[in-house]
Amino acid sequence: MMRTEEQYAARVAGGIREAERCLQCHDAPCTKGCPAGVDVKRFVGLLQKGDCAAAAAAIERDNPLGLICGYVCPSAETCQKNCVSAALGRPIDIRALQACAITRGRMHPASYQAAAACGGELRFLREGAVEMVSYLPDGQGAVAVVGGGPAGLSAAWYLKQFGYQVSIYEASDRLGGRLTGGIPAFRLSPELVQGEIHRLTEDIAVHTGVRLGRDLTVRKLFQRGYRGVILALGKMRCRALPIEGAEAVDVYTADQILTGSDWCGEGHERAVVIGGGNVAMDTARVLLRRGVGQVTICYRGGSLQVKALPEEREEAFQEGIALQLCAVPLAVQQENGRVTGVRFRRTAPERTPAGGTAPAPLRETYDFTVPADMLVFAVGYALKEADLLESGIAISGGQIAIKERYRADVAGVFAAGDAAGGRTVVEAAGGGKAAAYALHTYLREEGRGYERSVH
Repeated sequence: MMRTEEQYAARVAGGIREAERCLQCHDAPCTKGCPAGVDVKRFVGLLQKGDCAAAAAAIERDNPLGLICGYVCPSAETCQKNCVSAALGRPIDIRALQACAITRGRMHPASYQAAAACGGELRFLREGAVEMVSYLPDGQGAVAVVGGGPAGLSAAWYLKQFGYQVSIYEASDRLGGRLTGGIPAFRLSPELVQGEIHRLTEDIAVHTGVRLGRDLTVRKLFQRGYRGVILALGKMRCRALPIEGAEAVDVYTADQILTGSDWCGEGHERAVVIGGGNVAMDTARVLLRRGVGQVTICYRGGSLQVKALPEEREEAFQEGIALQLCAVPLAVQQENGRVTGVRFRRTAPERTPAGGTAPAPLRETYDFTVPADMLVFAVGYALKEADLLESGIAISGGQIAIKERYRADVAGVFAAGDAAGGRTVVEAAGGGKAAAYALHTYLREEGRGYERSVH
């Protein structure tokens, strides 16, 4: 049996034949479902004609992270969700078509560059309508993007097209955010990511190792002469659950596994991963690849509440990962400070008034133990709020408070990405694009009634 990554490579390679299945619907529900605003109908139509270079240019004009999204986009929940072809058997494999178009389009550099230069316009959605904005010459002034993840890279690229001198400030020692420190190599090639980052940051000043709050504030950026700022921060603090025994030696967070920062990958035979999202699935699959013999994912909700994409779940199950549902963690069992198992309580999920779920005891509840010599928390990420509060940026609901059109509560400051509600790479790319356009619009209107006040 082919590994899942090999199966997807075969789907990408067969993209032209898959494109021929597209019905080219008049209302294009696929395009309406793309968080980045990619004109799916148009690029697939170009693929049908064999014009891969033009298809690639059409994608990247709307999503500069198009190739990366061709490998990690949750297309089953976005563009493919309402695909009419699903009624005829299965939806068009739009994600693979996107990767196919860009990969093949770049095989012919002259045609690709000519297609990319053609038109010189960018598409933006504003108040329900599409607005075309031409590429602008340099000389619009300097702007800063804080955060070098997907949203920051997208925002910086668009601001460069608008003619601004762009600087990116990144807290870590490299750009990419979760692209380089959270998505496993079997899902997304590190070499591909680095190549895309290099392409997107040409003619952009990059400053790494500079953290908002510690080394920099929004006020200091304006004092340095930047006309506007986009905060494209990620939620980089990995959560853990305060259960009994969580201080044991062999307890980790998902970040430590996915980045390999504090785990050598040796000495463990049975692992428990707590969580029900894509990060939990990725973490479990990485553990298997690093030599852990038995991996069990435990989640407090039922099957319908698991947040991981169906494709991610299926691939994890194919690789032999077990799943325990309706399991609320109670305590880490240990001996001499080392994990020996994790104790859970079996529950039944119930609907809450807010529309979510909460664990409800069964009529005859019971506790059970999953034997393990390591535990990994994959229960989500949190914003480092102190870094933002230092700059006077308001926080609401665990993310940057947004007034309207991606504006933070400090004039001239806009927000995008994970810290502003963009959970996936494609949402971050779309958010960065929208924030760049919002900042550009604000700067054009600045002389007509806007007044900057920096806290």
